[in-house]
Amino acid sequence: MAQKKFSQLPTGSAFMAASWIAGVEGGVSVKYSPDQVNPFRGDYAGTTSFPTTGGRYAGGVPAAGDRWRLTAELVINGTDFYSAGTIIEAAINTPGQTTGNWIKHATQL
Repeated sequence: MAQKKFSQLPTGSAFMAASWIAGVEGGVSVKYSPDQVNPFRGDYAGTTSFPTTGGRYAGGVPAAGDRWRLTAELVINGTDFYSAGTIIEAAINTPGQTTGNWIKHATQL
């Protein structure tokens, strides 16, 4: 995978306010929205279901790579347990409530 070289990469609050980040990838000029650069979506407090909104995919559903930090224990189908502080990541676009479509990370961002 080619390393991305950005011609403009704001930081801090300037990064959050930027509507697009211009860059060069493989000799081709590209534009990235801040959401494409940062897949961390924030904290999630659901206790019985995975996130269904707030993602980067069409209509705001989770996209592959979108991540949330759990702020409460999450139990799916009564058998799959995720403790508060766990990072969950969508493995595919529109992962729904299928446990196998989510990746559990034990570390915090």
